Amino acid sequence: MTTQSLKIPKTDQQLLRERAKQFVFDYPDLHDLAYSVVSKIMLQHTQKVFNPDKVYWHRFGSASSSPRTFTGWQHSGKPLQSMTLIELLMQNFNAHDQEASDELSLYGGFYTDGPDHEVFDERNEVPMLPQTLLAEMWTLDFSSLYTRRMERFWSSHSENFCILAKAHYLVAAGNCLRKGQLSPDDFKHVTRFVVTDPSQPATLKALRDSPLVTPGLSVHTLDINGVKTYDMLRIVIADGREVIYRPDAEQPFQVFENERALYNWLKVQFASEQAGKALTGNFLRGEAARTQDSVSFRAESVNCSRMTGVPMSDLSINPGHPSWVIPLFICVISRVRS
Repeated sequence: MTTQSLKIPKTDQQLLRERAKQFVFDYPDLHDLAYSVVSKIMLQHTQKVFNPDKVYWHRFGSASSSPRTFTGWQHSGKPLQSMTLIELLMQNFNAHDQEASDELSLYGGFYTDGPDHEVFDERNEVPMLPQTLLAEMWTLDFSSLYTRRMERFWSSHSENFCILAKAHYLVAAGNCLRKGQLSPDDFKHVTRFVVTDPSQPATLKALRDSPLVTPGLSVHTLDINGVKTYDMLRIVIADGREVIYRPDAEQPFQVFENERALYNWLKVQFASEQAGKALTGNFLRGEAARTQDSVSFRAESVNCSRMTGVPMSDLSINPGHPSWVIPLFICVISRVRS
């Protein structure tokens, strides 16, 4: 088998490109949304146009009164805390600020100069009270606004994402076959549950369709000590060989003769500081995962890197979550990462 079968007819290639462009164009950019929201707030309250990336919220430990400033206070020296308005909108004021908002304009303010500037007064002040932005943020609920945008996006683009994810998977498999990183048999195994017939051109219809259950093949998340990574696939072949798919790796597909070989590979990865950190990032993505699973997972990975001649069961490589609905399963890749 050659990569010729993976070629997509020109018309379908054009349709895929159009879908990809529209997908990227419609994706809700967090920074762009924050920029738009903050710009409107500043224009409304100052009647001036500012670049939110160049306007800073500074918090100081002291203040001196000034009749020339908008807040009535001026500051000197390095701020105790500093961030752009974009960052402030995303992080929100802390709980104390929300409870004692009257102190915000005393010890803080908005300025066009960054934290390295020495003096913060009417010359670099943005004429807007911190309490004003706090009130706007309460009314706006930026997190909910962005969540609604994302929900509308996925409602419109879920199918496009699945199609593009499968196309990316097939291209990666074809590249690995061409480089000798996948044998023809392995190539057939890893592609036949993505499209019904890998020997035929990967048309748009083929990418849309859901292949039937593939005998002698199972696909799982990679699961270590109960912590799963949803941006890596663990493909188990009937003869005992296993294949790991990492879409963001330089070599996306890696083949192992058996579970022991996979175990040894994980040991080597975790023993390397750089590789171990990268692999850990696949498992602990997002604040919730880092908070909930980081202690147990890091302990498991450290134990793994120190093991020599220890039974594989001590590493707790679990079967993970099997899924025969592969199109949906592959669509979890990268979407969870985002």
